[in-house]
Amino acid sequence: MKRLIGLILVVGISLILASCGESALPMEALSTEEVQSSLLTEVPAELNDQEENDIVQKPFDGKIAIITSVFGSGREDVYVAEKLIERFGNDKIIWRTWPIMIENQDLMNSIVEELIFDLDIKAIVVTDAHLGTNIAFEKLRERRDDIFVIFLSPNTSDELPKNTSQIVDLAIMINWNEASTSIAQQAYDLGANTFIHFSPLTRKMFWFELIRRDLIEQKCAELGIQFIDIPIAGWQELIEKDNWNEVYEQLILKNIMQLVEKHGRDTAFFGINDIFAIRPMQQHLINTVINAGAILPSPARSMSAPDDIAFAIGLTVGNPNLNRFSPYEEIIAATRAELTEKNMLSRISTWPASHDRMNVYVAVRYAIKWINGDVPREGIDVDVLREGIDVDVLRSLMEDYAGVNVTLTPFTDEFPYVEEGTGETFDNFFMVLMDFITF
Repeated sequence: MKRLIGLILVVGISLILASCGESALPMEALSTEEVQSSLLTEVPAELNDQEENDIVQKPFDGKIAIITSVFGSGREDVYVAEKLIERFGNDKIIWRTWPIMIENQDLMNSIVEELIFDLDIKAIVVTDAHLGTNIAFEKLRERRDDIFVIFLSPNTSDELPKNTSQIVDLAIMINWNEASTSIAQQAYDLGANTFIHFSPLTRKMFWFELIRRDLIEQKCAELGIQFIDIPIAGWQELIEKDNWNEVYEQLILKNIMQLVEKHGRDTAFFGINDIFAIRPMQQHLINTVINAGAILPSPARSMSAPDDIAFAIGLTVGNPNLNRFSPYEEIIAATRAELTEKNMLSRISTWPASHDRMNVYVAVRYAIKWINGDVPREGIDVDVLREGIDVDVLRSLMEDYAGVNVTLTPFTDEFPYVEEGTGETFDNFFMVLMDFITF
């Protein structure tokens, strides 16, 4: 995979911020054809047997539309969309892209308008339901009540969750607050006695960033872990530097090495600083922690999957037999072998699979069951939804790692999940969280 550094910087930050409802750099939307031709490479030719049996075994009437942002959330949703098109054909899976942010509401509206007039559309999955999505789909609901609508990663900072719940049939998002608490717990389980948290240096933290940091600090206090918050420069401070990559590599290296020297190897590192949304910066963080022999409970600001570790330590770079979309069991096995050589077992952990990839797969799987009448036409069958999540997580992990738990929690419109809310709990809006795997 080859990308320009500048493109990585702009798109990587925009995608992470988009999922959180933050402002992002404007970017002109590309057509579906442009995205397909420029992005969909280096993916395995076949789905594995479990995935194929679960989705393909029973066909469905009509069409399912998948809407991703221009580049999707790290390409994971784009990957799933492309594989589903391969299996069902572009006459059954309709794929559309729209802007990363709300800079073009008219374009978002027009995409939904197109789907409204296609009477064969039975379900729509929006993989990045950022600001403006509710407005676009309000128009759909005025005309069509026969389409099963699923929002993934809905914006709960700028959109009212109650409105979202009234528009959609199903919404799924990561349980970010529980994820924050789980990071501190995971650091403790890995043996950490100090937790270093990197925060933004120059900009004011958003309320949800403050909450996540505070939740980590509270859990560390409960577990007896020393919590240290360290502001470091973000991408805004480096974007104009020609050698920003090298500058930040040295900054991370210096910070982590000095901190490990001061606090010892049982020091865990994590941060919400937006610089870690950029993959080269995440790579520097991972490698520096490994070289220092410290602890990494999770590699990224927005969490991660096994391929992030494998990429950072060079296992998937130029490797014809292992890439980002290889089966997770292969990525996990190769990463574990490499970390064994580095004497870093039981020091590094991550989520066992990409939440983005899992959520798109589960959404389409549930939509097919809805179209086929295998689940109620009204309301959500939580057992079937949970079964779909379990299948997706377990299908691609080695037996040794198959004990991971997945938790589904109904969204409650109250602090700390929103800054101000109604206190209502929505039975069609779920937060999902996976347990960690440790290498």
